[in-house]
Amino acid sequence: MTPSLSLIMTIAVAAVVSVTRSSSSVDAAGPLPRGVHSNSPLRGSFRLYLDADPSMCLVAEGNSAAGTVNGKSPIFWSCADSPGDNAIWEYDLVTGHLVTRANRNQCLGARGNNNGGTNSGNSPIFWSCAGSPGSNAIWELDLVTGRVFTDEKRTQCLGGRGAGTQGVVNGANPIFWACSNTGSNSAWNVEILD
Repeated sequence: MTPSLSLIMTIAVAAVVSVTRSSSSVDAAGPLPRGVHSNSPLRGSFRLYLDADPSMCLVAEGNSAAGTVNGKSPIFWSCADSPGDNAIWEYDLVTGHLVTRANRNQCLGARGNNNGGTNSGNSPIFWSCAGSPGSNAIWELDLVTGRVFTDEKRTQCLGGRGAGTQGVVNGANPIFWACSNTGSNSAWNVEILD
């Protein structure tokens, strides 16, 4: 599905829509206020695409609905390859966790299982929410720029592998990188499913 609306617009929670923002707004503004945002469109299920390559989806390791095990890195995979529930994400408005429909007991986190943040270039993990990923698993979403970052390390952004606008190939791990170095590979589009 081709994204069709600006990510900065307020949308109905129950609507089934596509949300995007143009690449020209990538550096237009800084993060929204800290915490979970009441105007976030991410209250239901959604898929995440990159501005650099909207044919690719963020997926917990694997291309089925089987979920994943602790420590496995997420992948960036062709949406057409039917990754199933591992590519359908949900955002917990209370905790700030990002989980998949396939496994709601595991959370997307910047690499590491403590509050120490991460270094540029390290892959994110998909880890047990009960395994104390700390602030590395508390995500914030900038609705102006399309960036996704953690409460612990707000100067680094979730991005598809690479530091330019060339996108990424199947199976490559996403990165957690300085926002200033990631270009369109850290500008995310969202497809709301329900």
